[in-house]
Amino acid sequence: MSASWTTCNAAPELLLENHNQPSCESIANEASQKKHKKAQQKNASKKKEALQNYKSFIVRLKDRDKDPVILNTKTAFEYFLSFLKPGEWDIRRERVMKYFERLAQGIEKPTEASPLSAEESRIAFHEDWMSWYMYLAECTVHRPFTDQESQSARIRPFFNKLGASIESLKAINGIEGKIHDMFYDNNNNTDSALFELVVAVCYIENGWQAEFIPETHNKTPDIKVTKGSTTLYVECKRLQKVTDYSESERQAWLRRWKLLSEEMLRYRIPSFVEVTFKKEVDATPQGLPAKAFKDLATCGAIAEGMCIENDDIKLCARHINKKRIDNHLKRWSVRHASSQMNALIDEQWTPEAAYTFLMSCKRSRSTEPHSGLFGWFITDVDSVYAAKWECIADESIDKKAKDVTKHLAKAVKQAPNDARTVVHIGYETLNGPIVEVARDQKIVETLNSFDFGDKDIACVFCHSFQSRTFPDGEYDFAETTRHRAYSLTPDDILPERLLLGTEQGTKVKDDTHWNQDLREILGLS
Repeated sequence: MSASWTTCNAAPELLLENHNQPSCESIANEASQKKHKKAQQKNASKKKEALQNYKSFIVRLKDRDKDPVILNTKTAFEYFLSFLKPGEWDIRRERVMKYFERLAQGIEKPTEASPLSAEESRIAFHEDWMSWYMYLAECTVHRPFTDQESQSARIRPFFNKLGASIESLKAINGIEGKIHDMFYDNNNNTDSALFELVVAVCYIENGWQAEFIPETHNKTPDIKVTKGSTTLYVECKRLQKVTDYSESERQAWLRRWKLLSEEMLRYRIPSFVEVTFKKEVDATPQGLPAKAFKDLATCGAIAEGMCIENDDIKLCARHINKKRIDNHLKRWSVRHASSQMNALIDEQWTPEAAYTFLMSCKRSRSTEPHSGLFGWFITDVDSVYAAKWECIADESIDKKAKDVTKHLAKAVKQAPNDARTVVHIGYETLNGPIVEVARDQKIVETLNSFDFGDKDIACVFCHSFQSRTFPDGEYDFAETTRHRAYSLTPDDILPERLLLGTEQGTKVKDDTHWNQDLREILGLS
């Protein structure tokens, strides 16, 4: 496994003064035109190696007992486990397993009588986030063949950091109560709790003493920190992983995919489509992608890999290189729902792309215990129909680029009237660099203009996280830390303010990870 972190420590107002940011529309148009060709050239050698063999994967298996990420994850997992009663983890794990067993049955033998709802078909156990994350950590440590790579990639850096800093974690006053709440609190806010833990550890490692403030009916900050004669209060806010708009957009796509996939099945030749929505997905005719595919199929254009477009969408269709998939599967099994399977289907695979597919295939199962759906390995593909989709409409980009205004307002409300408070806001960058450029502009404007009233807000830190998985089983993780100083400078508070950068090989740059991704897509790096 490998991971990299980036950080940006420039004051937000300097971004607006010194950088000419292109508009969302111009970025989207340019990226849409260039990204596939440039990304294909950029990743050609890496993908070729990844799809030919599993040599690097085998090496990692042999060296697992020396891998610091696995060792640190194990340390954190076992520490959390110590807060459960004997046998309780077995019960919690079983609940996770039952959910995915039902999901596996729905995929293997779908029925019209009892179809899985959107909530019931998610690759995540929403009912109990802490148990789900513990299950992923356990897979990382003990069951490498049942790990769910995309989910683990976003959680593992937190467990890795907490395991690597276990003594700092234990040094936080009130840590026992905080972890107890992570397992037993009805709020199910594990993402927020993990964020608070790594923030508190960051203060400990910057020379502060830290203690969690017990929750009461009256809202108070999360953490109190002291260094010498200085006392600060710390309030942490974590945005939800996926915005409501992003989820509604995904559901709108799935309704269109249902009609499109039915048309692709009638075509009977394994095919791949790329759909670019120029308007908001739900504002386009539901049957339009299906009609566009049918029109291309009718004139024999799919075999030539051609495109069709109007003011609503652009759809490109081509045959899938089935021989390429077959040749690979003769030598290697491929994990179900993995980056490697996506890269076998799409020869122009990119890590930020959203894929949907139908597949008729043969599978083998891992013999590891508690594997369920994640123990599936594809051994042969009979037929496959797949799509990659995105929406570049300005309205969509704007709505997905969720600002931090509401969370900042809540944090300020909880700040005491008679003491300095530092605010930390965390969020994930899951919608690609175009959205994040737009979001960053909003955050800069908010931090420059927000009215704190009589509250003494010393500094606001914004931490954004992004994980990516690759066909060869590798992953990377990026963190960008932004700040806006008010009554104290960031160096007065946290000279080292990267929350999760503990691994060897971490690269720190004075740049945002979304700008780096954007340059990569445009072939500028």
